[in-house]
Amino acid sequence: MENIINRLHQEDPENHPRTAKDGYMIDPLEHLKLERQLKESGHQIRVIYHSHPDVGAYFSEKDIEDALWDGRPRYPGVVYLVCGVRKGKEDGAILAEFDQQTGGFNTITLC
Repeated sequence: MENIINRLHQEDPENHPRTAKDGYMIDPLEHLKLERQLKESGHQIRVIYHSHPDVGAYFSEKDIEDALWDGRPRYPGVVYLVCGVRKGKEDGAILAEFDQQTGGFNTITLC
């Protein structure tokens, strides 16, 4: 799926300060199309993966912001896999899952 973050940054750097070097945004139309295709075939998104180059594996404030909509999960039931990469090599991995009781995310260190 196309990363549109550079285009958004170029059009409006104040509201989109990140570039492809430190950010990723799926084209919303492509994402909607994928969700429709999955639903039609009886499937759903279960895991959202992304990497954190040169900063380690953790669920960042930006990750939390992107995972929630008005304080609730944007994608209910989805877990987030975050892999750290440092100098082109694995640097840890975590899973983050929304906790209905606390309204936050629980993380599990995988490696």
